[in-house]
Amino acid sequence: MVFVDSPFGWHAPVDWKVPAALLGGVAVHSVCSLVACLVARRHGCRVWIDSGLHRSRRQKIWPPKCAGQSNEAGAVWLPIGTATFIILFLGIDTLAQVAYGMEIPAGFLIVAASAGGVLFSRSVRASTPEACWYGRKPV
Repeated sequence: MVFVDSPFGWHAPVDWKVPAALLGGVAVHSVCSLVACLVARRHGCRVWIDSGLHRSRRQKIWPPKCAGQSNEAGAVWLPIGTATFIILFLGIDTLAQVAYGMEIPAGFLIVAASAGGVLFSRSVRASTPEACWYGRKPV
């Protein structure tokens, strides 16, 4: 059982299922983000995530009107970064206690995978909303 400090001076017991569900959710979100980047890369799609683009598609407005002009496609890396942070600090500490001398190669592998993932995702991000259609009008 995990105890969480409260500003009121009492400790609230938190069952182990809560952190396990949180870590499981972060892991699933990370895998889904990676799969989405792989699928977009494989099919040559450019990605633009914006609520204005979604609204324009629903209202059948062409060209799309995006109020913010900011691509939020980079936000998919937040759960991946969180999972990497957790694995890096918890996993490397555990690995250092179990297998002496393996923490540096494992840490390098985790950091390289994260950096490679970020660089990989930049190749599927669109520079403008119109770049997602490659000059074609949507159906």
